Amino acid sequence: MNYQQLFTKKTKPIGSSINGDIPYYISRLQHVTSPILEPASGTGRMLFPLIDAGFTVVGVDTSKEMLDLCKAYATKNGYDPTLIQDDVTTVQLHQKFGAIVLPTGSFSLLTSREQAKNALVNFYHHLEEDGKLIIDIIAPGPIEDDHTVSHFHLSEDTGIRMTSTLLSNNWIEQTFTKEIVYEKWTNGEKNRHGVTNACDTMVWCRGISKLFERGGIHRHRRFKRLHLSTTRP
Repeated sequence: MNYQQLFTKKTKPIGSSINGDIPYYISRLQHVTSPILEPASGTGRMLFPLIDAGFTVVGVDTSKEMLDLCKAYATKNGYDPTLIQDDVTTVQLHQKFGAIVLPTGSFSLLTSREQAKNALVNFYHHLEEDGKLIIDIIAPGPIEDDHTVSHFHLSEDTGIRMTSTLLSNNWIEQTFTKEIVYEKWTNGEKNRHGVTNACDTMVWCRGISKLFERGGIHRHRRFKRLHLSTTRP
């Protein structure tokens, strides 16, 4: 397991609600009776609570390591979800879903507007008639001086430090790239470190409305949690 996956596992544990998003999604999905698709399902933070709420959920993620963590939790706790390793922009499941959900800004991890459009087109083709697509998006804000440091303790004497530094941003394409450094420390000494670059897509509400229309989705609404809920016409 690399440090990025370990950090995700420890800071976003399975079943943990971020700003109340799990009960919020459950309330929005209460009338859905068909299976639900969660692209970018990761370790299953949202997937397992949805299953516990009575929904049938299919998870898709590009990361084998994240899916392995999800499968291990499922086996240990008596779940048997359908989990698929694939690209959410191109995956073909040959199945229609009553809802598709992308919580916690996962949609913003797509690295370009073209990828975002392709994902929406693909989601559209996987939705039942009158199916719901619910997407959390990151509201754009000041990022010019972005530099954050986060710490997480693994044990009394061992922890991980994550440093995120803005490398570039493109306001025209609405993307920004960060360098994220993960360092493992034991008794005050750095043991190992890893570096990854993350490119996020910032999408304004009006901009994503245009992407929805390009993807074939014309009926959509905004809610206070800064997500967009759509219904396939």
